[in-house]
Amino acid sequence: TLFEAIWPESSFPLVKTSKVFSALHNKRINDGCFRTVVELDIDIRGRLWLLQVPDKSDCSARIVIYNLKRNNQLVSSTDLTKVPVKNLRSLVVDSSGYRGYVGDPGDESIIAFVPEKERWWRIRMIRGPEVPRVFSTDLAISKKNSVLYVTGSETLDLFSVNLEEMWNERNSYPCSDQKWRNVTVVWHGTKMGASSGLFCDVNDGLHYFMSSERASVRWDTKLPLKAESHTVLVQNENCPCISDYAMDGQKNLWGLVNTRCPFDTNHSLSEIHLKSRTVKIGKYSSL
Repeated sequence: TLFEAIWPESSFPLVKTSKVFSALHNKRINDGCFRTVVELDIDIRGRLWLLQVPDKSDCSARIVIYNLKRNNQLVSSTDLTKVPVKNLRSLVVDSSGYRGYVGDPGDESIIAFVPEKERWWRIRMIRGPEVPRVFSTDLAISKKNSVLYVTGSETLDLFSVNLEEMWNERNSYPCSDQKWRNVTVVWHGTKMGASSGLFCDVNDGLHYFMSSERASVRWDTKLPLKAESHTVLVQNENCPCISDYAMDGQKNLWGLVNTRCPFDTNHSLSEIHLKSRTVKIGKYSSL
């Protein structure tokens, strides 16, 4: 079941949390597999994208899209057949609302999905021998450039790929019953620490949360990936982990607070009482 709640924007009155979609919202897409929504995004067209991951390895992950402007009408439901589900945690939609990207299916690849074509592709990220292995459990799309940032909670390395290059037909080739594409990955260097969450603001600043310092930081992507190119925006003991970021209608950036990050093994952190499930990171407007 998916619930809807209002972000704590100052000009909106508090409202009750409401149930949006039940497990039986659309019976035709039920197949006996129990799935959990691990990530969501809303595109410019007002469509809600959900990444649903099953609790059994013999079931497929699924991308489901609803139209929020048409009484939550089902737009599409697509199974990612034969895709490993263990590390599928990230879903982002581009600025046009036309394409979505999912990580991490493994094998240094990501999934690209185009609902209008009812097709998805496996994108293999090509790197040189001097570049570290690519993990993609965290993804973020630039608001200004055709760039997808890629990293993982289990790595310090940060990468990016050019989306225009990805969709160049020269980079596609047939492979069994699916269509694969290649894209060259750019290695920017190492983050300031192990991280969770990834978000690119309207001024091309890249945000992530450092669990070791309990700090949400912003990297100015116009500068090299070094400590002096970062700004600490939030750091306090009441924020043990930010697992996701979202921007509201007033251009305020919020962090979703959890008791521990996905890669934390210290289960005692789950006993922490959170004063709030959200924290305000900052306010941004296009330069």
